[in-house]
Amino acid sequence: VLYYEDFDSMKNTKDLEEMGWHNININFGNGKFKKRSKNGNVYMQISAYNSEEDHMEVWLISPKINLDISTDEVLTFKTRSTFETGTILTVWISNDFDENVQNVTWNQLDVVISKGSKSGENTEFISSGKVSLNCLQGDVHIAFKYQGSDPDKTTTYDLDHVLIMSN
Repeated sequence: VLYYEDFDSMKNTKDLEEMGWHNININFGNGKFKKRSKNGNVYMQISAYNSEEDHMEVWLISPKINLDISTDEVLTFKTRSTFETGTILTVWISNDFDENVQNVTWNQLDVVISKGSKSGENTEFISSGKVSLNCLQGDVHIAFKYQGSDPDKTTTYDLDHVLIMSN
């Protein structure tokens, strides 16, 4: 295991920063990923619902993860979606993140994102699948990018169990 985060040690959303994560709304709105918990499980949640933001772009960016000490790395994580209005969460990777989301070379990863019900009835987290990071080396950051708008694109996503391991 090179990196693992299940968010269970968090007391509040602000703990993300202390854990090395960046939670950035590039349009300076209030919508961001937030700590949520249910039945003892802590996870991160994002939604544009009732945000009053007509273009909400939020990036949740992992701490720096070094891939030089391993080979055949894979990324996995789990998502759950509810109040589905379209898939508006994507996953990216960069090896030149410098605190400014827009001045970075991001490469989109081919991952499985949960497709939930139009109601809040989805209780199952699904796996992203194993995403190979084998072609990368050095320090990388994984980013979860949410592009919503209130009231049209408001899918709610829950994110948990971010794992990078050597296969």
